[in-house]
Amino acid sequence: AETLSEALATFVLETKPATIPPEVRDLAGLLLLDAIGIALQNRDARYVRSLIDVVGASVARGPAHVIGHHIALAPEGAAEVNSSAAYQALLASRKYAG
Repeated sequence: AETLSEALATFVLETKPATIPPEVRDLAGLLLLDAIGIALQNRDARYVRSLIDVVGASVARGPAHVIGHHIALAPEGAAEVNSSAAYQALLASRKYAG
């Protein structure tokens, strides 16, 4: 049986850009820029530096850059650090927003 991750990957791979409505593409681009900005803003946060140390020790160097740092890791390592840098800030903003 196909897993949820496999089904999602198949959907993404089979989706043609021309079938995505322009407003959805525009929103996705805006959200991506927002996430990159948040990751840059948090590049010096203690949790990001700690995560870089932990992930960097367990994942090989590679072609994918950690946002805001002069370190390149295997894609899965950079994705873990970058997504955590952006997502943690989102959680903090929701906590303080009430």
